[in-house]
Amino acid sequence: MVVFSCSGQQEKFSVRGEFTGLNDLEIYFWTPEGGHGQVDTVYVRNGRFAYESPQSAPGWYTMLFQNMSEQVIFAEPGLDVEVEADATHLRDMKIEGGKANKLMTKFREQISSETQMQAIINHAQDFIKKNPKSIVSVYLFEKYFLQRQETEMKQLKELLDILLKAQPNRTRLISLQSRIEGEQQMKVGVPAADFHVRDIDGVEHELSSYKDSTLLLCFWANWNIDSRDELRPLRKDYKTWKKKVPILTISLDLMKVSWRTFLRIDSVPGHHVCDLRAWDSPIVKAYGINELPTYILVKDGKIIARENKIEVIKDKIN
Repeated sequence: MVVFSCSGQQEKFSVRGEFTGLNDLEIYFWTPEGGHGQVDTVYVRNGRFAYESPQSAPGWYTMLFQNMSEQVIFAEPGLDVEVEADATHLRDMKIEGGKANKLMTKFREQISSETQMQAIINHAQDFIKKNPKSIVSVYLFEKYFLQRQETEMKQLKELLDILLKAQPNRTRLISLQSRIEGEQQMKVGVPAADFHVRDIDGVEHELSSYKDSTLLLCFWANWNIDSRDELRPLRKDYKTWKKKVPILTISLDLMKVSWRTFLRIDSVPGHHVCDLRAWDSPIVKAYGINELPTYILVKDGKIIARENKIEVIKDKIN
């Protein structure tokens, strides 16, 4: 059990859960809004766990399992949540406590029989339009629209405008708006955003270091299946590329162990960066990354390609 103690009268959010079929293991809690913004390790003992964290505003936590499956739990100051699940059916997890979790449960029930992603997208859009003031709508907007490659900018802006009108002071929405604007600014032909990062070996990298060469930036995450599948083909091309096109991979992972393990097992080429801040990483924000994977090719300080498929980037390099 992980418990955060704090001074003063700051309110807390707590979760207690029971998993049938799970004994001793680790799960992880992470929140982008309304909490302390860190990844916490929670230990399940004899199928039970408890988690507590300072909570200053409504938000949500992503509960990550070691098999990379996830579940969202909505939080608010002073709220206690109860979780029940069977290890073989984690997606059917029962979450009780708070209006937002009740709304999310209804949404899950609506999409449970859908087999086509477009049908799920339609449900999410209807939910957002009917519940523009709900924190659940912010989550659904980010998951099903902002992080989805197929979403058209017109639809993205329309839904964001609806949410901002209903929740003008929601910090997460303001941050998402900045990400969208960042993507529009970091288009092909414009100067690349400056950055200063440290890789897995402690070596520092900045844009100026590559001012006279071509650089490939790979934004990905171990928890994103498309990212993993796209990175693997780089191994056979790296011997040809590395002298003329260095590779800098920027991971949006939240767990250092799983990130390092994937790099080692799959022998991913290049220099590797991960600050464990996911979508809130400064370099991710600077380049307006909203979908994974994203490949950005920089030459002489300018963006010459921005794609979601490594094959398209390879054609531009070759």
